[in-house]
Parts: sequence; C-alpha cells; structure tokens
Amino acid sequence: MRLCTLSGELHLVALISIIVGLGLTELAQSVRELIRPGHSVRWDGLPLGWAAFTFLLTILLWWQGFAALENPDATADATGDATGEAGPLFLSALLIFLLLYLCCAFALPDPDWERTDSDLERDGSDWEGSSAASGSISEKGISEKSTSGGSTSGQSPPEEDSPGEGTVLRQSGGLRQIGSLKQSGSLKQSGSLKQSGSLRKGVDLEAFYFSAGHRRWFFGLLIAFWIAIGIANQVSSGSGGAVAGGASALLALPIFTDRRWVHWTVVVVMTGGIGWQVVRGILL
Repeated sequence: MRLCTLSGELHLVALISIIVGLGLTELAQSVRELIRPGHSVRWDGLPLGWAAFTFLLTILLWWQGFAALENPDATADATGDATGEAGPLFLSALLIFLLLYLCCAFALPDPDWERTDSDLERDGSDWEGSSAASGSISEKGISEKSTSGGSTSGQSPPEEDSPGEGTVLRQSGGLRQIGSLKQSGSLKQSGSLKQSGSLRKGVDLEAFYFSAGHRRWFFGLLIAFWIAIGIANQVSSGSGGAVAGGASALLALPIFTDRRWVHWTVVVVMTGGIGWQVVRGILL
C-alpha cells in the first residue's frame, strides 16, 4: 500500500512539475517578447513587479510540494487515510497549480496585445472634437467668402446675367471648395490615424496593467488561488486560513482603484513576503 501511495504522489508531482514548467515558460516568453530587438515597449514597473511575484510564488509552491514528497509520512498523517484522501488531494493540488499557471499567463501582455475599443475611443476623442471644430470653422469661413462674391479658385467670377444665376454659381463654387477641403481633411485625418497607429505598435505596459480586463482577470485569479490555498490548508492542517484571507483582501484593492501608490503598496508587500519565504525556505 505504501508503494501504491508513493507512486500516486510521484505521478502528482510529475503532473504539477509540467504545469509549473508551462507557467514559467509563459513568463519567460513574455519577457523575451518585451526585450526583443525592434519591439517598442513603454515600460512600467507595476506589471514587472507582479511578474516577479508570480515567479517567486511558483518556485516556492513547487519547492514546498517537493519537500512534502520527501516526507510522505507527515503528509499521510495530515490527510488521514492515504487511499481515501488521494482523490481530493489530487484535485485540490491540480486546481491550485492550474490557477497558478493562469496567473503566470496573465502577468505580462502577449506580443499582439492591443487596447480595447473603449480605450482607443477615449484616446481619440479629444482629437476628433478639435478636428470637428476646425472643420466647422473652415466651412463657415468658406460659406462667408462664397456669399460675399470672392474668387474661390484663383479665377475671376463668372459674369452675372441675372441675380438668381450669379447666386447659384457662387454657391456651387463654395460647395466645390467645401467638398475639396473636406476631402483633404479626410486624407489628413487618415494619415494622422495611420501615424498614430504606427506609434501605438508595440506594447504599452502601463495601459496594459491599468486596463479593466487585465486587472479583473489577473487579480481575480490571484484571489481564487489564495482562497484555494486557504481551504486546502484549513482542511489538511486546520491553519493558514487567516493568511489566505488577508492576502485575498489585499489583492482585491487593485481591482477597484487606479491610484498607483495603492498598487505599489500591494505589490511591495506581497512580493516582499513571498521573497522572504523563498529565501528562508530554499536558501537558508
């Protein structure tokens, strides 16, 4: 029976090691894309800090699982009957490490990450408003010129046989000039949009981090991970729920606020705590 249980533990650790390797690969690929030559990046320390946090957390959790395998008697005593607790132990460990893998995948942006339509509309709203205002002013000036009888294209105005005919000709000339200016304005607008699109190529880490989708998914996954850790520790040893609850409450703050000092406080506290656990558990 001990050999069967040990074989099951080995299979579990092998599966967990694969998931951990995939998570670390996601982080490494994201970092590689950020530092790739010719790839423009607007750097920000917050997503890099959370990437370091997920890296340290992954290493620490895998190391603790490896240490538990080295002491199978303690694990069997904590979980009770080895055969009866094998299934829940396997499922809980699999859930925890899958959540950890997703945290690694969401920590940094993909190479093809782009802003959402709402972000693009918010960035271009000021430009569109100023463009519309300048367009209305130019059209107003053109209409005033056309009604005053001024020359529009450098040619002398046609001779007026009657007041009605001259008015129609002047209005048609003004409309032609308005149409040409609108066309040139649209060309300028498309050129500026192409230029702004080329400037937006690459990755803006600040825009990625503060996007609503990223914060909702990344910190939501971290909260789910800590809740799963707390439940597993509470069931197995009867302790650890308070720490997991405090970490979950702290991780909920960045979802609801855009203040950078709040985000920096949370990332420093969480990364410092996990970093100390890594140094004490692995190096010391």
